[in-house]
Amino acid sequence: MEVSERNVDSKLTEGSAELTPLCEPCRADGKELEAHGFCNNCNEYMCPSCIKVHGKLTATKHHNVLGKQKMPTHYPARKKAPDVSCLELCKDHPPEAIKFFCPTHAQLCCGDCIVLDHRACKIDYIPRVAPSFTASSEFKAIVKKVETLEVACTNSERNLEAHEQSVLELNIIEIKKIQAFRVEINEYLDKQEKALIKFMDDAKKKDTDCIRRWREDINAAKLTLAETKSRLKDQNTASNIYIAARHAENLLNDIQTMIMKAKTENLLTGYKFCRDKKTEELLSWNDALGRVDQICDDVLDEISRIDKPCVIVAIAGLYRTGKSYLMNLLANSQTGFAIGDSIESKTKGIWVWCRDHPEQKNTVLMLLDTEGLGDVDNGDSNHDNHIFTLATLLCSTLVYNMKGAFDQDAVNKLTYPLVEL
Repeated sequence: MEVSERNVDSKLTEGSAELTPLCEPCRADGKELEAHGFCNNCNEYMCPSCIKVHGKLTATKHHNVLGKQKMPTHYPARKKAPDVSCLELCKDHPPEAIKFFCPTHAQLCCGDCIVLDHRACKIDYIPRVAPSFTASSEFKAIVKKVETLEVACTNSERNLEAHEQSVLELNIIEIKKIQAFRVEINEYLDKQEKALIKFMDDAKKKDTDCIRRWREDINAAKLTLAETKSRLKDQNTASNIYIAARHAENLLNDIQTMIMKAKTENLLTGYKFCRDKKTEELLSWNDALGRVDQICDDVLDEISRIDKPCVIVAIAGLYRTGKSYLMNLLANSQTGFAIGDSIESKTKGIWVWCRDHPEQKNTVLMLLDTEGLGDVDNGDSNHDNHIFTLATLLCSTLVYNMKGAFDQDAVNKLTYPLVEL
């Protein structure tokens, strides 16, 4: 273990040949113990305990330590021991003050920490290095980072306010669509209306709760940054400034990570109300009022971030024939794509699931689970054409799921007219 700035230098007060030499490491800790040896390499007197530790540490075990009979008889000129009475106490060893910093592990340490966990490390002695640290570019960078994160917090708060307004406006607009359409039909559709509004209100609650949590985190971060800034400014000693700055580094990194996460997290559940054309003609159908389609604008963004080769597997076939279950098995998972327990189709549109390829390294397995073909509730005759054609164009491997033998009739069902997607 090497401790910077601990050797005797030229700025020493005059000593006395009549005084018994004292252990210099212990004296730095405020203790006065008689020296029983002298290290020629470190130029320090040491007590028996320090000699023992000195001989075990990787960095000092080969030093030339003179015994009591051979060590210099004159007490050397002494340097005034640094004042460590006001330093912060170690959390792991409360009686000990934090007097060291390990650059290798970026950790503040007391003497016990050094002996137990940092024997092979080069250690900075805080009372020695702190005065120059306050004028260093590293300290200035920490202060600058505090100011930058303060600005980032303010900008994030503004973004949250804008997202919240969008959530409220979207909710109001889409609910008005539902209510306007509801006026045109009878009370038979009350149950569906409540279900749709509940979906939107749940999305609103989820988004507003998410925004509220982020706002609380941002406000807490702003308070932490203000306290950190004040602490860095109000410390009365260079050592305390050094310790406060080191404590601030982890906090600043955590706040920066939180801000980046707030920027990238989807804070708006996109959805819109779509009129069901069949409802305009018939009021006796189930799900006649319409549906709320969740807009997944972030899917393309997520896919665009994939920087590995992709194997794309799509599945198509009649509705309620176990396509989603089969795709879950392909992904070696019991869950993933939603599975229904009724005769009504569960999958709507095309759902995407990306997994690590089970056999090819550094390859992504992208699974496309498509809406079942032949569902009479769809109404639009071109709907199946769109789903099947799009899935076929997107995938590198198409799985066609069917019951029975693959005969001419099955081939005929795969023949679709050319449609505009």
